[in-house]
Amino acid sequence: MKERIRQLMEQLNLNQQEFSKKIRVSSASISNILAGRSNPTHNHVMAIHAALPEVNVNWLMFGEGEMFGTGAVVREAGSQPEVADATDTQPNLFDQPQQPTVLAAPVTTDHEVQRGKAKKIDKQQRRVKEIIVYYDDGTYETLKAAR
Repeated sequence: MKERIRQLMEQLNLNQQEFSKKIRVSSASISNILAGRSNPTHNHVMAIHAALPEVNVNWLMFGEGEMFGTGAVVREAGSQPEVADATDTQPNLFDQPQQPTVLAAPVTTDHEVQRGKAKKIDKQQRRVKEIIVYYDDGTYETLKAAR
């Protein structure tokens, strides 16, 4: 994972200090990771994901897929992100966070709800696909649901 962090820094043209400032992690922590003195932790992954949501977490953690999620665009520091193409049929669990879909439903008052006039909106049932367990020694284990 340290090599993928190094590749990400190179791709974004950021040195250790700039990268650590961008992800809000101490530069000593990044230096220790890149020097092999410590391993990246869950907090490092989450900091990178929070600061750079276009980075594919699957790639960062496991080397699977592309560096940037589907439709993501590498951008210079300080520039605004571009909107990704919404033609994907199945979003990846680790791709950019998606904005919630707002369903057009009539506005109801408390009185209408009390009288039972509010419409119920069915939600699609969600299932757990994968659980990642992070241990305090910097290692992790992936548990995948049986199909």
